[in-house]
Amino acid sequence: MNVIAARIVLFIAGFGLWALTSALPLTDAVHEGWDRPVYWQIGLPVVFAVQVIVAIVAKEKITRAPLFVLLGHAVAMLFIARSGTGFGLLPLSVLFVGVPLYLMLLLAAFIGQIVRRRTGLAR
Repeated sequence: MNVIAARIVLFIAGFGLWALTSALPLTDAVHEGWDRPVYWQIGLPVVFAVQVIVAIVAKEKITRAPLFVLLGHAVAMLFIARSGTGFGLLPLSVLFVGVPLYLMLLLAAFIGQIVRRRTGLAR
């Protein structure tokens, strides 16, 4: 997988994490994604797995790869939000969710890179 395709997949994973956990089920009102258990119990493990897989098959730098997931997540936060909500708490969300999420995704990319090297895929 080339680097551009890897970045697109990671962006879609981050966007989908927020979009799907915020808007589904479609019969309910839009909520913040991390207010629902599905964000933590299903969404984050899936994004973690996507990060590992992309790190195995692509040669994206492991320190840069998590940024594309976070970019997709941030774009989704801007477009999928309850009406009347502001972004006053955005700095706190970056500090308390964004930094730990980056570190978790960095660990996933590191694991993927180790697997790629150990299996001989790093050519």
